[in-house]
Amino acid sequence: MESLSTFCRTLIDNLLSHAETRGSNIAFTYLASETINESIDYASLLSKVSVIADLIQERTSGGDRVLLLYPSGIRFIEAFLACLSSGVIAVPGYPLKGIANRRRLESIAKDCAPALILCESSEREKAQEFATSIGLAANVVATDGNDEWSSSSLRNQPFHDVAFLQYTSGSTSSPKGVMVTHENLIANARAFQKGAEHTPESVMVSWLPMFHDMGLIGGVIQSLYVGCHAVLMDPLRFLVNPATWLQAIAEYRATSSGGPNFGFELCIKKIPNEKLSSFDLSHWKTAFNGAEPVRRQTIERFSEKFSACGFRREAFYPVYGLAEATLFVSGGPPERELTFSEIPQGNVTSCIVGHGQPAEQTEIAIVDETSLQRLDDGLIGEIWVSGPGVARGYWNRQDETKEVFGGRLAGESKHWLKTGDLGFLRDGELYITGRSKDLIIVRGRNIYPQDIEQFFEDNLNLEPNSCAAFSIEEDGQESIVVVVEASVKMILALGDTVSQMQLEKRVEQVKGLVLDAIE
Repeated sequence: MESLSTFCRTLIDNLLSHAETRGSNIAFTYLASETINESIDYASLLSKVSVIADLIQERTSGGDRVLLLYPSGIRFIEAFLACLSSGVIAVPGYPLKGIANRRRLESIAKDCAPALILCESSEREKAQEFATSIGLAANVVATDGNDEWSSSSLRNQPFHDVAFLQYTSGSTSSPKGVMVTHENLIANARAFQKGAEHTPESVMVSWLPMFHDMGLIGGVIQSLYVGCHAVLMDPLRFLVNPATWLQAIAEYRATSSGGPNFGFELCIKKIPNEKLSSFDLSHWKTAFNGAEPVRRQTIERFSEKFSACGFRREAFYPVYGLAEATLFVSGGPPERELTFSEIPQGNVTSCIVGHGQPAEQTEIAIVDETSLQRLDDGLIGEIWVSGPGVARGYWNRQDETKEVFGGRLAGESKHWLKTGDLGFLRDGELYITGRSKDLIIVRGRNIYPQDIEQFFEDNLNLEPNSCAAFSIEEDGQESIVVVVEASVKMILALGDTVSQMQLEKRVEQVKGLVLDAIE
C-alpha cells in the first residue's frame, strides 16, 4: 500500500493502477433496492470512464465546469472520474426533484456557469428544461447507453488544477463552491487512509449521498484511492428503513462504515430488538461518526444495543472535517479507548467527545478570535487548520476566500483556514464544542444550541434532530427559542384529547425545561 500511495499522483493514476493490477476485482456495488443491485470491476470502470471522458473533451475546453445531475450510483462515479481526467471541473449535483432542490441547483448552476450537464437518459429532458429555464447555454448529455461511443486513454491533469467544486449546504446563505484541487484530493485521501488504516482488503459500506462531501470523499474517493470494495446504497433506503444499512454491513462483512450521529440514533430507535439476531457486526472495525455533533449518549446506547450483534464500542471512530479542508481533519487511531471531557453549562453538563488526532500533515490551532493568539490546551477558541487538504478557496468569491482561507496568527505570515467551529485541544486530541455563529449568550453565559436540543430530546423522548434552539432579541435582551418538530401526542403526552388549558399548561412545562437547562 505504501508504494501505491507514493507513486499515484492523482486519483486517475489510482484507477489506472487498479485496472492494471486487479482489473477483475469489484470496485463498487450499488444497492438500489432489495432485489436490484449493480457491480462494476476496475477494468470495466476504466473503460466506462474513458468513453465518457472522450465525449466531455469533444464538448468542452479546459477549465469548463460540468454539472452532474445523477442520483447516487455507479453512473455518477463514472461521470465524476471522467471529468477528473478531462481537464474540466466537476460539479456534483443530484436529480431535479422538489422545489427546494431545484432552487439550490439553480443557485449552483448560475454560480458555476457549466458548459455541459451530464445525467442519465431518464433525466435528460428535465435537465434540458432546467438549463433553458435559467438561461444556461450548456449542452445536456446522457451518459448511460454509451457503448457505441469511442474511447481513448485517460489523460492526467496538472496536480494543482481544480478537480471539482464541492458546494456547501447553503442552509444560512447561498451555496458556495469550494475549489478542491487534485492535490487536495490525493492528500486528503492518503490522510484518511492512514488515519483509519484502510487497506485493499477493507470493505466499505456507505448510504451517504454522493453529492455530499462525506459520501463522495469518505466513501467513493477513499475506496478508489485504497483499491478496496465499496458497497453503496440509495440514501432513501436507509432513511426509510435503517436496518438496511446494518444488513449490508453484515452481508458484505464490511470493515468500515459510518455517517452523521443521527444515523446511529435512527438505528437505536427504529430497529426492533427481535431483528438483532440477523446482524453480524463483529468485523466492523471503523464506525466513523461525524458531520454533526457526536454525542456520548449515542455511542453508549448504540454500543449497548448492538453488542448482541458483535459490535464493539471501540469501533466508534469520531471524526472532524469540513468541505473547505476537502473533508478529513482529525480522527483515530482506530479501535482506541474513546476520550471525553465535561464542560458545565448552568445546570447542564455537556460531555464533549474527543475527535482524535490531527490528520497526517495537518496542523490544528485553537485561536482567540480577538487577539489572534494561539490558545493553550483546554481553552476554547476557534479551530484553525493548515495542511495539504485545505482547499484553494471559494469559486467566484474572492472576499470570502480571503476572509476564511487567509487567517493569520499574530506575528506570523502563514495562512490558515478559519473553520468557524469552536473547540479545544487536550493532549493532542481535538474536542468540538460548537459553531461560533450559533453560540447563544444569555446573561453573560455561553450556551451551545446542541446542548439545549439534546436536553429536549432526552426529556421529551423526541426523534433525533427534531428540534432546533436559537436566540432572538426580546425587549433588548437575548432569549432562547426552541422549535420542536413532532406529533402533538408525542410532545403533549396527554392522551387522545387535549384541551386549551392542558395545552397552555404543557407549554409552561416546556418553558421550565429551558430555564432548567440554562440556569
